Amino acid sequence: MRIALLSDIHANINALESVFSDIDNNKRKVDQYLCLGDIIGYGPDPVEVIELLAKRVAPQNVVSGNHEDLYRGLDEYSFSESAKFTMQYEISLINSNPQAIKYLKQISNSEADLVFRRVKNNNFCLSHNGPGKHYDVYHYPWMADSLLPNLMNRFKDHFHINRNMNKWFVSSKTRNIFLTGHTHIPMICFEDYLTGKVKSLNTNGIIDIKRDCQDSNYIIINPGSVGYSRDGCSLASYVIIDLKKKAIEFHRTSYNTETHLAKVAGMGKWLADNLPPGYGFGDIDQALSSLVQSLRNAIVPVKPPESWKTHG
Repeated sequence: MRIALLSDIHANINALESVFSDIDNNKRKVDQYLCLGDIIGYGPDPVEVIELLAKRVAPQNVVSGNHEDLYRGLDEYSFSESAKFTMQYEISLINSNPQAIKYLKQISNSEADLVFRRVKNNNFCLSHNGPGKHYDVYHYPWMADSLLPNLMNRFKDHFHINRNMNKWFVSSKTRNIFLTGHTHIPMICFEDYLTGKVKSLNTNGIIDIKRDCQDSNYIIINPGSVGYSRDGCSLASYVIIDLKKKAIEFHRTSYNTETHLAKVAGMGKWLADNLPPGYGFGDIDQALSSLVQSLRNAIVPVKPPESWKTHG
């Protein structure tokens, strides 16, 4: 059984098409897709993304992100001006397409922003940013001594609270895999069963659960962003979990950033002046090459310590 994890597509059809092509062309067999939210927001192609996503991902396997909440009129989260501007642009496109409206209505938007799935003695807890929709809090892989233990405990608490999941959660034979997105940065961490400490691993290539994660029963995975990476690499990011091999595969693939950014630029000068770091450019009349470079040089929102390094 192989499960693909997608997150933070952000209305980028070029990136999503590239991810699906990467899976198909490399014969990375996928039995089920799970999506961790923010399929819309910031991008020019919300309808195209929803239509393509619907062909592979059932809406009940998609959790709502903060940008889906914004689409529904929930703006408690401190959204940037660029997020609000782009959502107004996207709403006009989405609301003219009945299929897109229906799909967004069917995805999970529970108060706790959690979806539970059980597959072959593995409990999956899907969320956009952990239980409780704390969108102003970001959980980065270099925070193993601070916020990541808190996130791990919040996930565990919600499993215990949920009566349907509790009987599986307490079993020593069950692995609990907590899924989150929101940061746009790939991450995997696990709870050391000897010390109880949360440890982060680098996300390059294939992670062996038994060897690299000490066969831990508690693992958190963030697949990174399909459409708007923020780790200094413009490549689309996704994850495949191979339950039979007990392996977690982190994948990156290129897409046509020139085409995507040309469409972003076409959304209007008001957007060009308000895009967040990594997308940002001040003058709509700048050469397209400058726009492409701005994405290729996307910055990490919070600078990691020097001790935290990625492969590659």
